[in-house]
Amino acid sequence: MFDFLFQNKKGDLVSYTDSITVNIKKLEVAKMAIEKAVGMIAHAIAKSEFIVNRKGKKRKGSYLLAAEYSAKSK
Repeated sequence: MFDFLFQNKKGDLVSYTDSITVNIKKLEVAKMAIEKAVGMIAHAIAKSEFIVNRKGKKRKGSYLLAAEYSAKSK
């Protein structure tokens, strides 16, 4: 309906709606990248093992993802 314009640093006229749309897309991509990184870290932790030393006794264990834990408990 209306196209609101502003002048950028280069002196070109740019639409506010275009600028907002581009920024929203960048935020969505950044959010997806963060979610992917969190998932990859959680998966790496779930595959790792840990060793607990307590009064000369060694106990070995491993982390499980919530989905793996619920599947094993059934």
